[in-house]
Amino acid sequence: MGILEADIEVALKAAIDGAGLSWPVAYPNVNYSGQKPYIAVQFVRVGRRDDTLEGVLTISRGQMIANVVVAVGGSTKTANQKADQIAALFPMGRRIPVTGGEIVIMKPADIREGYPQDADWRTPVFVDYEAS
Repeated sequence: MGILEADIEVALKAAIDGAGLSWPVAYPNVNYSGQKPYIAVQFVRVGRRDDTLEGVLTISRGQMIANVVVAVGGSTKTANQKADQIAALFPMGRRIPVTGGEIVIMKPADIREGYPQDADWRTPVFVDYEAS
């Protein structure tokens, strides 16, 4: 059957939760108060393939986006430092065990330029992965 998308999400959440980042984390479809600072995590499923032609090894490709959220109007230093901490958790080549296989981080985490949104300053960190 291959790796389940739900298991991939659980494993990536565990990697964030077990890292001791000291800020609350808001996950998709889970109520969060919005009290700043915090980390807002999203999971984007990019696609699935099977290079075996026999349908025996599904590879799931995706991206985890961790938005570092602080109050707008202050220094960007705090957001950038937390983004650096998150990126350090997911170096290229890191392997994370998941039920039925493993998740492999495919490239260095990509810290993008921060931007204002309403009363927030958001600094996104993109983590590309493949699971098989």
